Amino acid sequence: MHVRPDIRQPMKPAMPIGVLATKHATGGSCGVALATADATDDADADGTCESSDNCPSLANASQADADLDAIAVGIGPGLFTGLRVGVTTAIVMARALEIPVVAVPTLDLLARPHDHDGRIVAAIIDAKRREVFCATYSSGPGGLIRLTDDAVGPATAFADDLDALGRPVLVVGDGAAAYPEAFAGRGRLEVSGTDHAVPYAST
Repeated sequence: MHVRPDIRQPMKPAMPIGVLATKHATGGSCGVALATADATDDADADGTCESSDNCPSLANASQADADLDAIAVGIGPGLFTGLRVGVTTAIVMARALEIPVVAVPTLDLLARPHDHDGRIVAAIIDAKRREVFCATYSSGPGGLIRLTDDAVGPATAFADDLDALGRPVLVVGDGAAAYPEAFAGRGRLEVSGTDHAVPYAST
């Protein structure tokens, strides 16, 4: 049975938690953040972190490893190499520190900042070869509720499905930017700006 985390309830750990999110799993860059119930250090959420030498948040996590309660990692969907690097790093760190790993779906991370938007939220990531990964959510006062499972297919097909809903849809992620012709001229679809093109570890 497929069990999905309840994204309507934000995680509020009492102790710090390290968050490692592969940056839409299409390259070697990633996002790293240190989070507590009160604050999040996301200085490197849009940076390239190959090691602790050029990633202060990762270095801070290593220095404060005794205080970490868990490590969360983005698990895709995405391209294999980027996901493998991120998940393997999280597992190795967690085993060394003897703390749990929390798996977070990448499309949930993309949709999370829009949980009170009031529209359907479609999280879409470029899967290459003119295809995208996509999941849809309802948003409103109660937060996000997932409407569909992760799926992969042609960008145009997903745009057609979203348009056929007959409701306003906010499209987030780099998938719409990669294939703008698929989403152009559809009055009910609004494509978000570049600020929401990739998932952030601080989410």
